[in-house]
Amino acid sequence: MRVTAISDTHCLFPSLPGGDLLVHAGDFSFRGRESEVKPFLRWLEKQLDLYKHIVFIAGNHEVSFESARGEVAEWMKPYLSDRLVYLEHEEKEVAGLRIFGSPYTPWFHDWAFNVRRDLLDHVWASIPKELDLLITHGPPMGIGDFVVERNWCSALNNWVDEKVHKGDASLLKALIEKKPRFHVFGHFHDGYGVEVGVGELSGVTLINAAQCGEDYKLRERAAITFEV
Repeated sequence: MRVTAISDTHCLFPSLPGGDLLVHAGDFSFRGRESEVKPFLRWLEKQLDLYKHIVFIAGNHEVSFESARGEVAEWMKPYLSDRLVYLEHEEKEVAGLRIFGSPYTPWFHDWAFNVRRDLLDHVWASIPKELDLLITHGPPMGIGDFVVERNWCSALNNWVDEKVHKGDASLLKALIEKKPRFHVFGHFHDGYGVEVGVGELSGVTLINAAQCGEDYKLRERAAITFEV
């Protein structure tokens, strides 16, 4: 089965290659406004001409998906089907694949689906074992999770840019225990890429599928396609 993975499109619509399954790992909007969500849903519906199935989750920017669930359910109702599936911390079998999708990320300035880091072990305990595909909005600690911070270096008497890992340590522990075959995420735009797990993560392929850069513009980076 050919899968396309994207994330962090922020009201923009990348060209896609087509295949069997399209996965979107959240942050398709800026604030989850109706004026942002409905065009995204219409765009997803059009992608059913290219894909047999689509699965998507929310991210921290989809504020309404947490604060106004009833309204959002009405917005989505005309679009969702057996072929176009929204997951919110739940598992569903799609096209014969066991898929679990969740929007939760470590607390950051009180955006949507934020959880204190000391509570995330409990959140990720519900990830099932033997998944074909895990979709979370955020990355595990140390993989596709860096941001560039400018810090003062007294030794150089100058500012220096440093890559700092900001991922989820609890999610990393869950991955080591649950071992999904593939893990798709985004959240940190510059962490885009694919990493094949080694050591304790052997057997897990990890994919940061962010399409936008830190400037919230689409980068010249392909939607990531893989075979399951």
